[in-house]
Amino acid sequence: MNGNPFLPFIPPLTQWVASLFSSSEPEKKEELSPFGQMENEYNLARNSYINRMKANDRAMYNMSKTIPLTQGRFKGASIPVELVNEAVSSARKYNVDPLLMVSLIGRESTFGSGDDKNKRWAGYVDPKKGSNYASFNKKGLLSGWNVDENYEPYDFKRFLADKQVPGIKVGKDKYGWNYTITNQKLVDQYLEKNPSVYKEYSEKIKSTPKLGNLDSFDLAAKFIKERGLSKYNPGDKSYVKDIKSDMSLLKSDPALMSHMRKIGYR
Repeated sequence: MNGNPFLPFIPPLTQWVASLFSSSEPEKKEELSPFGQMENEYNLARNSYINRMKANDRAMYNMSKTIPLTQGRFKGASIPVELVNEAVSSARKYNVDPLLMVSLIGRESTFGSGDDKNKRWAGYVDPKKGSNYASFNKKGLLSGWNVDENYEPYDFKRFLADKQVPGIKVGKDKYGWNYTITNQKLVDQYLEKNPSVYKEYSEKIKSTPKLGNLDSFDLAAKFIKERGLSKYNPGDKSYVKDIKSDMSLLKSDPALMSHMRKIGYR
């Protein structure tokens, strides 16, 4: 038996004192308005999509295995062999000319090779000490800023504007359309009177195609196959001509074409 008769009473006493400073009722969460519910659903879906896209687009290439280029404006640049292989693989999935895919990357980022601007654009990070593998971002390598738009959750503000909900301002600048909430109270009032709008949006979010393991190389090839190269950069009227010029340069590069033939390019 414990020699101190008061010790058994200390835990109950402690619990009683603690109960004086705590509430037995669970803390109530603030209930979201219809607008808040739409915003929350959009943000959850978008964050999930962004994280998946970033993971899919992160590429690690062995910089001890590169192809040095010697022709025209690409002279002095080098391409990781694995980058070429992945670009060719994506092109073949969608029946696009593999050399076109390689040329697209060359046009947009010079393969992340050369000056610092190219490296930044391609999301290049030097190999860590003791490693030959550098990190790249596939979206940056080919400037695939819009190739994934079918897989992005539909912007809830845009949806509200589509439905002509009051309290939203629509504008346009050189980057595209933008949507600003000017009166959230008006938006909420409209949504409360028209609950079918939120229901329709929720169904639209749930029906967004799943990205799965697709990366920006895959999506760029799919985009070109479905919509054509001229739509890839519609603001540049000479874009198709420039890509074809780059294809001719790369086709005359002996080291690159030697590797392309090894992996089945004819």
